[in-house]
This record gives sequence, C-alpha cells and structure tokens, in this order.
Amino acid sequence: MTNVVLKTDAIQSVHYDGMEISLNIKCEGLSMQASLRKLQESTDQLLAGFQSAAIDPASFSIEVLESTSLDADQKQKAVVRLATQGAADLKYLRTIWQVAAAMPFAIEMGMSYFLQKEDDYFQTLLKKAIEKAKIQADGINRLFEGSHLQCTGVKSESFKESSKDFSALHGCKPVEYPEGALPSLLDQLQIPTVTLRTNVETSWSFQPETA
Repeated sequence: MTNVVLKTDAIQSVHYDGMEISLNIKCEGLSMQASLRKLQESTDQLLAGFQSAAIDPASFSIEVLESTSLDADQKQKAVVRLATQGAADLKYLRTIWQVAAAMPFAIEMGMSYFLQKEDDYFQTLLKKAIEKAKIQADGINRLFEGSHLQCTGVKSESFKESSKDFSALHGCKPVEYPEGALPSLLDQLQIPTVTLRTNVETSWSFQPETA
C-alpha cells in the first residue's frame, strides 16, 4: 500500500452582500434619570425621521448603555446604540445618513460589511479543493495500474481578506458635515470585495487490487 498527501486550495472573490449600520446617541444631564429622558426623546425623534424616510423603525435593534460616572461638570452620560442589518445597499446607507444629519443632536455613525451566507461559500470552496485533489490522486493512481484508491483523511483551513479598508464612515458624525460634503463623502464609498480561500490537505492510499 502507498500513502500520499496532497495539498490543494480553492479561491473566490465576491462582493460583500450584507451591511450593518450603527448609530450612537449620547445624552448627558445632572442625573441619570435626566440623561435617559433626553436619550429617549432623541431616539424617538430619530426613529420618527426614519419612518418619514420610508425606513422601518422596527428594523433597528436598540441597546441602552448607562454610565454612572460623572464628568468634571458633574453631568452624567447615557448612550444608546441603534443598529440595523440587511443587504449591502449604498442607497439605503445614504438615506440613513441624511436622516441622521438632519437631527438637532450629534449621532456617531459606523458601518461594516459581511457575507450573509459565508458558510455556504466556504463549503463550496471546500468541495472544489477536494475535487482538485481527487483529480490529482486519479492521475497518480494511473501509475499504479489495478490499484484501489481511497481518501483516508481531510484537513482544511479557511481564510478571508478584504480588498481594502472600508471603515470610511467609522465614528463619523453626520451633523458635523456641511450639506455640500455629503455627496462627495458617500460617493467615494463602494461595496468592497472579499477574497475567500480554503486550503485542503488530503491523504490518499493506493492499495493493489487482489487477483
């Protein structure tokens, strides 16, 4: 019996198809109760703005982060984080930006991309890499006429690498940008690509056929 280890890979570049947009609102008051009241009023105003722009307020998750620490001016702060996930859509992003920029209070905005079916992509790459190994093993098997080919083990590693840094909006505050800067900032954004790679190591045995 002869044993062989083969190393193959499969690579695919795709555009991200999912997007998460987050918006942080910070309010402060002389008491935590006052801060939370301002926070609720600001959140309600922002969600009403989304609804007017035909964006479903229910699509946002809301998380309130309370802080009991005092600033030098003895004010307490509270922060709320709104986040929404969906298809990677720059038009949708621009609408959210415009609503946030129209609010009379500061909003810190961030975004990230993801693949909605990342596991499916990697499963497909794994199958392709194994199939490449099978073709190579069949070629070797032809050198052993009359042998029985068997895959005895599979090890795999998966990696992904983005085409560029896409955090251009991270930490941006729409209210701080003049109206004329809005299109130029957002027009520079493009949905980036991500390169997926799966490396596979397969073990094969070649057993001579018995007469």
